[in-house]
Amino acid sequence: MNNKDFWNSIKKYGGHRNRSDDELVCDMMVKEGLGQTVGGYFEVAKYSKYKRIIDRSKAEPSQAFHFFEYYIDNEKNNRSDKKPSYNSLKCPQLIMYIAEMAGLDRQILLGCLKYIRETEESKGLIGMPKGGGYLEKIKLNNDENRLKEFKKKIHISEIQSIISEGTSYEEVVQKVSLIAR
Repeated sequence: MNNKDFWNSIKKYGGHRNRSDDELVCDMMVKEGLGQTVGGYFEVAKYSKYKRIIDRSKAEPSQAFHFFEYYIDNEKNNRSDKKPSYNSLKCPQLIMYIAEMAGLDRQILLGCLKYIRETEESKGLIGMPKGGGYLEKIKLNNDENRLKEFKKKIHISEIQSIISEGTSYEEVVQKVSLIAR
């Protein structure tokens, strides 16, 4: 599947619910003031062609919008027909949205939310202005940064491979749901 195929499979769930009609874990992240809070998709949402409301208490703009504007409707960098490159993303809530919509177990997602919360609490970052790449700047140890650790915990590299090799959304969800079981 390419980015457009994946988008066409997930857009039917709307902006704030997952396949099981549960609140998105990435929305919980945004509502708590975690993850990216400035720049990037927040700025794009204000463009005249979108005119999106920015209301973090409602997780707006949604991660569905974030995915759409970055991968599907980006005139400067047309990524819609390309294979996924999700492992190169830096925004934790977009990474989480992709993992959640691909079918990653909710308990893993909630564990990743806890990891982000604890990371931000330890650094006094909750509710502070943070660009998309903020996690990359927080060191875990001498070699790793918190973004790399988050990506491992959320299995985004595996998910990217499964989506890239997948021939249907159902196949992707079935394979992703087996990760870490």
